Amino acid sequence: IGLIVPHGPAACPFGAFAVNSRLWPAVMQHEADPFPGEAPEVELMEPDSDRILPCYMAASLEHDGETFAALYPVDAPVSIAQEVDGRLIPLDDESSELLEACIKACAQRSIELLATPVVLTAAGSGLELIEDESMRSLEYGADGEDDDESEEALVIAQLTHKGREVTVVQTLDPLYVVGKQVQEGR
Repeated sequence: IGLIVPHGPAACPFGAFAVNSRLWPAVMQHEADPFPGEAPEVELMEPDSDRILPCYMAASLEHDGETFAALYPVDAPVSIAQEVDGRLIPLDDESSELLEACIKACAQRSIELLATPVVLTAAGSGLELIEDESMRSLEYGADGEDDDESEEALVIAQLTHKGREVTVVQTLDPLYVVGKQVQEGR
């Protein structure tokens, strides 16, 4: 478990946050945004690795003497999917080989696909060139039976990997990760 370390004159006063996710990454405070009222930037760090997810702190609250915070990624959340029976379904297989192929496909469109913890993210000027016509529905439910199990997404790259068509999409629904304040120090 890690922490948020305040930096700069307007650093977040909340101290350290551990993230409540299956990865249990740590969070570290970046230098505060120079614009007053803006959300402070933090890094979500995966334990035992160098992978980080840059996030903004959306809100925090005290409960039973502990401080919790809602965080959201700085960069665009991304999913790797495959079309099955006309439906776009997220892939569970995010092998290093597949990820590398997706990184190359995105790079051809001036998009940097980032292997961040919790969720893949993307950045780059190519994201601004994605047209609304590339909008698709990414379905999470079994057999497409529940509309609540889907979200809108923009196709940012398509490729063929090991004989199957793979689509990289920017998910559009907000993504939040909850952090809990922990003691200072590691």
